[in-house]
Amino acid sequence: MSQETGSRGVTDARRTAGALTIAAALGVVSISASRSMPPMQDAPPLVHVNADRLPWRTEPNASVRHQRLVGPDAGAIPRGDLRIHRLALESGQGVAARSHRVPEIHFIAAGAATWTIDNQQFSATPDTAVFVPPGATHTFIATGSDDLLAIAYRWAPGGDQEALHAGSTMTDDVPDYSSRPTTETLTRYQASTEASDRLHVRSVDVAWTTNWTYSESLWRVYRYKPLVRSALANWPGVTRDDVRMGLQMLDVGAAYPTHFHPSPEVYVMLDGHARWIVDGRGIDAGPGTTIHTPPNATHRIENVGEGPLRWLYFWWAPNGNVRAFDPGS
Repeated sequence: MSQETGSRGVTDARRTAGALTIAAALGVVSISASRSMPPMQDAPPLVHVNADRLPWRTEPNASVRHQRLVGPDAGAIPRGDLRIHRLALESGQGVAARSHRVPEIHFIAAGAATWTIDNQQFSATPDTAVFVPPGATHTFIATGSDDLLAIAYRWAPGGDQEALHAGSTMTDDVPDYSSRPTTETLTRYQASTEASDRLHVRSVDVAWTTNWTYSESLWRVYRYKPLVRSALANWPGVTRDDVRMGLQMLDVGAAYPTHFHPSPEVYVMLDGHARWIVDGRGIDAGPGTTIHTPPNATHRIENVGEGPLRWLYFWWAPNGNVRAFDPGS
């Protein structure tokens, strides 16, 4: 169950202390001894939702059920330039072929599906990200023994990519985790100009990595898998310049320090239990909880569960062409 406590805001001193600007994922790094935090933008009245409290909805003549996590719908986290739904489909059922003007990503959380995108067919198993280009005709059928559960993202293209690539500014010192062993072999990916036309990526094919500008104490306990982003060398992911999407993991008892960035971000919890602090507001989050951090909102995550914490991250370029959403599918 999610609940909010505490008060909004942090002091200017906390916002400027030890500022370390880090590019999103693996971008350029700049360090400033004292960097003031950009002005806060108005946050929406709702910064998190618990999927267990949301109703399942169905559309006429459709077998798929969905929950509205982010978007202009009642009960969802309000955003005009992003829609996130959680989808469920019984094994053996499918959805009719469709297309839409905006790009879409489906992350398979459970079950399996056979996808067809513009006559290209492939299987998608748990922890697979599927990319549907704008205008592509697509359909999928749940083929696993269990029901299909997926997280679907649609965003308005043509947005502010400068904000997306600007990265994060740390405002907390990193705790000392030097006694913790590194539990994964981490890969160093390098930026590349060789974009791919891949339509899906399995997370098992992507190595865990970290931001190598972080201190060793942090990358001992934190790692991530980039599934969708700008091109990287020797990386099997989906290339997209206006989105950063993938998996993150945090060890038991560890915390990712307070930070902020000019691009908005949405997290969907998959495994474990966390304590989030968003602009001073406390959120207890378990599987199914979705957290939205508006541009320049300070946020921090602590693993308060008994096992590793795993969640999806999604950054996108804001101020996109929201009119592209209007026609729907």
